[in-house]
Amino acid sequence: MRWRLQINTLLSQAAVALGLLFVISGSFHTVSVITDAVKEGAPYDFRMVSLLTTGGITIYPGLINIIISRWIKQGQLWAFGMSAVVTFPQMIFLAFLGPFHPNFLIGVVLNGLYLGLLFAAWKSRRKENF
Repeated sequence: MRWRLQINTLLSQAAVALGLLFVISGSFHTVSVITDAVKEGAPYDFRMVSLLTTGGITIYPGLINIIISRWIKQGQLWAFGMSAVVTFPQMIFLAFLGPFHPNFLIGVVLNGLYLGLLFAAWKSRRKENF
């Protein structure tokens, strides 16, 4: 029982840490896109929408993981699932961007490690319920 609480606490802290990383990086990305567009007088076109969407795609999973971290710590299975549902697509998105900028691959590795720990905790918790 105690080890489960420790794993849930670790998962909760990892969710907050990853969430903050992605909220901050997505916010900086969005602000820099808007700042550069205003400075250069760039038109609002498909490229601008794409760049702004990239910022939003980065911020959203971070916010969700921060918000549900409380329930992850409590060991709620739905919170594990929700975290995986928002984190996995972000990992795939970052993997697609990896060839253009290798720093995105750091996000892929961090998300992959988090998802592995999340899955292991979910699976052990699920076995105990049956």
